Amino acid sequence: MMGASRFTRFSILPGLLAAAIGMAALIGWATDNPFLKAVNPDFITMKPSTALCLILLGLALLLHQSFPGSRKIGLTTRLLALLVAAIGLLSLSQYVLGVDWGIDQFLFSSAPNAVRTVYLGRMAPTAAVTFTLFGMALLLSSSRFGPKAAQVGCTIGSAISLFVLVGYAYQVDWLTGVAAYTPMAVHTATAFLSPCLGIFCLYPDDGIVRLLRLPTRVRRVQDRPLIMPIIGILEFQWARQLTEPLLRLMRNHVLSERKSLRLERQCR
Repeated sequence: MMGASRFTRFSILPGLLAAAIGMAALIGWATDNPFLKAVNPDFITMKPSTALCLILLGLALLLHQSFPGSRKIGLTTRLLALLVAAIGLLSLSQYVLGVDWGIDQFLFSSAPNAVRTVYLGRMAPTAAVTFTLFGMALLLSSSRFGPKAAQVGCTIGSAISLFVLVGYAYQVDWLTGVAAYTPMAVHTATAFLSPCLGIFCLYPDDGIVRLLRLPTRVRRVQDRPLIMPIIGILEFQWARQLTEPLLRLMRNHVLSERKSLRLERQCR
């Protein structure tokens, strides 16, 4: 069986990845780089508050696992998690109460013609819910409610992200976000899977990770040289089947935009 400590140490990598994605988006806002902000100029941008929360989540995961016995680091981790949950709750309350707390464009100002953006600079309500769940899961990580909070929060958060990705892949708009509000950006939904995986791995003896840990007899089979290439091919095919619809959607979207631009030029 794969050791529990390996799963726990593995949570550092998703933390680094989440922080890197968030940092890249903030650099995109600082330099006005459309690729870093939205991957494609015709896509929804990752909002600055979303990028900031990803960085805070990534740092919290990294500190939590790099210094497990330090009280000061533990307090810092909980403060970072609390800040993430607070930003998520404040963003969500703006939708529910119809108010503006002034946090949407605190870091950077959004262009008035931002793609599919109802409130300038405001993260999608689905993103706000996900950050609240992830922040609470990390905040309670050192308590007896930690495993349950992680399983519930990350299961709901990962489900939201996967629904959004499926919505983009198959062009189902109602899956990408709440009607009449800003949808979650496709790269935001992808980035959410990273801290979700990291929080899951904090508890290798509970929930989903426990089910994924292979028994010893299976591990022995995987160690055989003739079996490993077959497993690798199957994993590659599975990954390709998951990503092909999303890549096809992005390619068709770019082609349609180019066609519409050509038609506009001809009309002029």
